[in-house]
Amino acid sequence: MDAEARKKAFRAKLAQKSDKRIDSPLVRYNEFDQPVCRVCNVILKSESLWPAHQASRKHHEVMAPLSYFMEENAAYAFTCTLLQMAC
Repeated sequence: MDAEARKKAFRAKLAQKSDKRIDSPLVRYNEFDQPVCRVCNVILKSESLWPAHQASRKHHEVMAPLSYFMEENAAYAFTCTLLQMAC
């Protein structure tokens, strides 16, 4: 395989990889272009592991207090909106 063919294959592989990126506010990508859970700070080996990580015990243990906090703040903001207060 000559150099041009290798470059073309590499670019095609990069284009496929960018199509697989996880579109979630809970995921960021590190400097090595690996997905990282923002909540748990766990580095995932590939994008295909994201659903399994979301279902994991560790992720749920970290999300439980955050979910409660988010629900409380949402209720507070909703109450302020109903009462037309600046909170």
